[in-house]
Amino acid sequence: MALVLLGACSSDDTPAPGGSSVRDAVAALCDARDTARDSVGEARDIFFNESHDPLHELARTATDEEPGAAAGLLEAKNAVEAAFEEGDDVEPELGTLISAANEALTAVSEEPVTCS
Repeated sequence: MALVLLGACSSDDTPAPGGSSVRDAVAALCDARDTARDSVGEARDIFFNESHDPLHELARTATDEEPGAAAGLLEAKNAVEAAFEEGDDVEPELGTLISAANEALTAVSEEPVTCS
């Protein structure tokens, strides 16, 4: 299932600006969630500019260690993308994505990110 979801996005899989690590990408999700309270457009920019592509990288890495965590990450990422597209409240979806990303980080032996 994770392999199918990996190809579901039209990303060109280029690294995030500045070569952000996957932990930085998850931290940016925290920023996006907080920013969404005041500006969904800014939250969308943070998500796509700082988190989107590194999350694909994390999912690919996690697929070997914990396929369920990778699939959950991609499903949550797709839900965030849909919420942005449909104009839905993105905060809950971003919260779910943060949890899924932290589960994937743990699966690849990385320290989870704690949002402030």
